[in-house]
Amino acid sequence: METKESKPKAVVIRWGAFGDAVQITPVFRLLKRDGYEVHFHCTTRGEQVTRYNPHIDKWILWPDPSPWWKCVKEWRELYYKYDRYVNLTGTIENTLLLFPKQSEYHLPKDIRHQRCNINYMDATLKNAGYGHITGLNGELFFHPDEDAMAKKWMKRNGLWDKWVILWSLSGTAFHKVYPWAEYVAKRFLDKHKDVAIITVGDKACEALEWKHERTLSMSGRLSWRKAMILTKMTDCVIGTETGILNAAGCYATPKVTLLSHSTPENLTKYWKNNIDLHANPALAPCYPCHQLHYERGSCFIETNAFESGAPICMAYLEPQRVEDALETHYQRFKHMRRR
Repeated sequence: METKESKPKAVVIRWGAFGDAVQITPVFRLLKRDGYEVHFHCTTRGEQVTRYNPHIDKWILWPDPSPWWKCVKEWRELYYKYDRYVNLTGTIENTLLLFPKQSEYHLPKDIRHQRCNINYMDATLKNAGYGHITGLNGELFFHPDEDAMAKKWMKRNGLWDKWVILWSLSGTAFHKVYPWAEYVAKRFLDKHKDVAIITVGDKACEALEWKHERTLSMSGRLSWRKAMILTKMTDCVIGTETGILNAAGCYATPKVTLLSHSTPENLTKYWKNNIDLHANPALAPCYPCHQLHYERGSCFIETNAFESGAPICMAYLEPQRVEDALETHYQRFKHMRRR
């Protein structure tokens, strides 16, 4: 297929959530390094994450949702059109994060852990044909106008001279919600008058927001790219295993990651300036489950001491530990601004 006039072509296929798209971004750079013209077959979420990526030559957008048979038919046709075919859809979910319909989902916890306790980024690179490379993080690219607009937005909202925390309120699964977020946030704001918080999430996260004079509630009001760019401009990012935390993992921004189904080995192993927190296994013996829960009936719910109605991996992550982690970052970085 290659001629003297053209480069060999590679196609990368990845459907999934925003964080899934962040995790494959090193693959584009490696393919471009190896001399390929790189095409990315994705949904609009993937395009938003990878917009302005100089290592992608063409985006092929596909409607989501689409019938599975149409996807398979499309992927089969692409296989014969390219010199290199890299399909990363389902390489983390279905293998290292298990769905209830999978037989592996019901394996004993210790066997699941043995099989699934592998770094997501390393596994992605291996599936893309770069298993000899480890230790990479994602990378994001923004147009200079996006940077300028984000800075103006922060100044306009009185955040420029504050130590700003970006709080990601929830992920796509219901076990990615920390029930004591408001309690911790208000205590920390009352303790430090130079701190401000921006809350982000989809429109459903509006129900999780709180009122405080130094909290800017932006759930459902910021585009994904505007929220992403804040991960490099704010002074600290906190949240569960969400796309925003995956975006923050691309930068040295101080982070507090509240783990539910993943381990530090899985997700945050190579992230800089990160503090991992998870429930004490003595209180939440199901952690780490390596499972995806989209229904309450598939997860252990806390109904005893706190009556939070949250999964025990989140309910038994003590608020004081979360506040202490924020305090650690604040004391270390309070005289620095990432803007």
